[in-house]
Amino acid sequence: MRQFLFLIALFLFSCKNEIHISGIVVDQTTKMPLENVLVRTIRDANTSKIDFVETRSKKGRFTLDFSSEHINSNEITVELSKEGYLTNTYSCFQDKPNDTLFLVRRY
Repeated sequence: MRQFLFLIALFLFSCKNEIHISGIVVDQTTKMPLENVLVRTIRDANTSKIDFVETRSKKGRFTLDFSSEHINSNEITVELSKEGYLTNTYSCFQDKPNDTLFLVRRY
């Protein structure tokens, strides 16, 4: 019985949180969706042992699905970058679909 309880405790402590972040990236001026924007997770003060995940937007839309340990809040910081635009960071929230994130054109 003691071994069984130990295995259950070990399983619970080793579980990772499943994270889902999605949204759309648009041009700040035109409000048009941006194709091929690099969207990636970055470590910040709110997270610990966050998985590094990246994707590219398609028709402006992106989805990041990953696991992470010890997230102190449901807030995840992502970085957006695209040639011709200023790199920007945003705070996204787990399971809140369709955040709209803006990029400003570099002049």
